[in-house]
Amino acid sequence: MRTNRAFPLCLMTAALALAAATLPSFAASPVAPLNAKKELGIGFGLGRETGDLARSMTRENDFVDLMLGKNGAETVKELSAQRVKVSCVFLSLDQMQDTIATLKNAAAKCAYLAYDPEQNQRTPRAELDDFVGSVKRAKELAAAYGAALVVGPGMRFMASHEDYYAKAAPYADVWLIQSQRFQIDRDTSIHATPEEYRKNVQSVVNLVHQGNPQTRIWVQIIICPGAREGNDFPAEEIVRLARAIEDIVDAVRIYTAGAAKGTETLKDIIRLLREPSSKIATSEPSSAPERPTGP
Repeated sequence: MRTNRAFPLCLMTAALALAAATLPSFAASPVAPLNAKKELGIGFGLGRETGDLARSMTRENDFVDLMLGKNGAETVKELSAQRVKVSCVFLSLDQMQDTIATLKNAAAKCAYLAYDPEQNQRTPRAELDDFVGSVKRAKELAAAYGAALVVGPGMRFMASHEDYYAKAAPYADVWLIQSQRFQIDRDTSIHATPEEYRKNVQSVVNLVHQGNPQTRIWVQIIICPGAREGNDFPAEEIVRLARAIEDIVDAVRIYTAGAAKGTETLKDIIRLLREPSSKIATSEPSSAPERPTGP
């Protein structure tokens, strides 16, 4: 992904002010703007092994997410009653409308509705071709339901449509950056340093905030990118990446699927991020094991 070219400060300030002044008008969402002083939030996907852990995710920027299945609406009600913010995920606008209908029928209220279009058969090609229009429609549906809209398109799609960040951001309360391509080189399997990782994440944050400075940022960090053997990141390395960006994002979403010890690693990550006594260097220590070089 290309990084932003430098803007003179006065021009950038003027551009951001203009963007803020011309944002579309929607009903106020239950999400506050970015505040760098807030604690870094943690999120993850809800599953059979993470149900008990989910009940402890009650801090301001924490969340858990799920695609509604059997009894999904009841799970949303149960967690919401325990002050857990739930994000309901869908890959198409039709699935979004079905999700909202299911929630309404069960009198369930989620905090976030997450539109995650991907280049696969579950997202209609027409929605990708009119990505900005699709995000706008998703915002209208989310506002009518009364939840904040999370937008989290696949990075492969966005890499060839960088202009969509600023164009779609005015309709997004939260933007989820799928950062796996920033974590590891796909050809060499070499892990990025925290400094390299931060630079790439910052480039996307800048693009989003050019369109809407108020859009909050979540970043997905994957324990095992590509679910390939040998690609697993230990908890300490994930925490170094999270710490490298904690001042420019609101939350990190830890993706556990495909990892040999996903839930165990997730628990370690939460413990290390939350325990004040835990000291994790933001840069790789000189004694770090040699980076993998295999495919």
